[in-house]
Amino acid sequence: MDRAKLIKNLKKGTRLRIDNVRITTNEGELTGEGRFHCKGDSFRFRVTLDPGQKVPVLPPGIYGRDDFWPLSGTVEDHLPFKAVMAPLPGKTIRNQTIQLRFGCDHIDVEATGWDGLTSREIGRLINRLEDPEEEAISTSPPGDSVKCDCHFKGFLNGFELIDCDVDGVHPVEDKFLLRLIKPNKTVLSGSLGDQFEYLLLKKKGGLEFHLQSKAGYLSSGEADDLKHLNAFLTALGFVFGRHPWHFLLEFRRDGKLVLDRVRPDTLPASIRFTAFNDTQFYASRVHKQEWSTRQPISLAYAYFLPHSIESREMSKFLYHYREGAKEGVHTRIAATVLCPFLENLVRSLASKYDLRAVKDANFEKVRGQTVEALKTAQSQCTDGALKPIFDRFIGRCEHMDEWDTSQLFRVVTAHFGLAWEPRWEQIFSLWKKHRNLVLHRGKRDPDDDYRDDLIVSSRIAGAINVLVLKTFGFSGQVRWSAFNDDYGKI
Repeated sequence: MDRAKLIKNLKKGTRLRIDNVRITTNEGELTGEGRFHCKGDSFRFRVTLDPGQKVPVLPPGIYGRDDFWPLSGTVEDHLPFKAVMAPLPGKTIRNQTIQLRFGCDHIDVEATGWDGLTSREIGRLINRLEDPEEEAISTSPPGDSVKCDCHFKGFLNGFELIDCDVDGVHPVEDKFLLRLIKPNKTVLSGSLGDQFEYLLLKKKGGLEFHLQSKAGYLSSGEADDLKHLNAFLTALGFVFGRHPWHFLLEFRRDGKLVLDRVRPDTLPASIRFTAFNDTQFYASRVHKQEWSTRQPISLAYAYFLPHSIESREMSKFLYHYREGAKEGVHTRIAATVLCPFLENLVRSLASKYDLRAVKDANFEKVRGQTVEALKTAQSQCTDGALKPIFDRFIGRCEHMDEWDTSQLFRVVTAHFGLAWEPRWEQIFSLWKKHRNLVLHRGKRDPDDDYRDDLIVSSRIAGAINVLVLKTFGFSGQVRWSAFNDDYGKI
């Protein structure tokens, strides 16, 4: 059993034997053997414990990742692996034999043989075979930034290239990556600043990606390298409109296999409304204009790389955004969900760029007079039942935002240099008309045929895409609406 056979069998759903299973619990270690297979979006395990084992009894409650139990074993007597399981597995007892049932979302295949050594270590071993007096390999103190050759290789199910390299010139410098290039319509390559470069290769069922460090890249450790991968995948998720959940991933540092992860072979959810499509690419070729998804990928990668609070919030927002408007969601549900998404994005951008710093003196004056008048009326009121009502009005006035939603839309679009009329004025009118009607005292004809919902979803999603792109610092052609292929420059 090797890695290729493991992946082939997992795709088929074949049940594979696992031996030497060890589960580390909070009360000790459990051992046994069993089987596992891939079903849906998880790996399903059945482990029969060795005689005399006792499973810890845990109180009911909420358990996080830190509480999960590490698991290790060997697939078919050959391939070692690791996984994590929830601390409350299903349990069956038959003839005094305990069988545990649980699932997990990935397994990590452990490196064996030469894969467990760096290129430098392999070279030193060869030299020591020739010269036994060759000095031992020296290592750098932990935490120090050292020059490192870092390479990620993986597969993204369902991803399709929007554009590709067609001019025969590939903006990558690494010779290893250049050897991977197939006929030019199946690859997109690009550079991510002065540290990494990438290749996206078109394969059956998705894209194979390669992320390679450039010469002179300094790394402080594996966690630092993984930040570059996460930023790159998050950028691809936005540009291609699909959850960037890799099916396969190999991570090597100086040739050593650090991480070999396998996930269930499922198709991640995709959004129906993306900012770019292949129509833009082919139109740019016909009109001999320069257009590519390399720029938004690079800008999004640079935005997510610092792993700041703002970038993590944006990453979560884009995940929920894709979930709210993914394929299969009813158009009315998508329209209802996307409207508050747009409003939340506008408000968060107004706060991020401190666009509400200027106070309106007249507003504060009227607010103060109104609150004072209400308090005076409340003090003179003799009806005790009216005092809670006065409290509500006073609270509303004291906490009222001087910026209404239309002003926030205007100030955010002005900050990014986006003209209010006519496009954003129309978007705001659509948002105001189709936001949650139950909450905002609106009503809808129960006999309508949902024709407006797709248009609304498409245009609101286009507005969200534009604001996200401007946050990344993008300028260029985008698709404003997927429903009627409305394109424009921002």
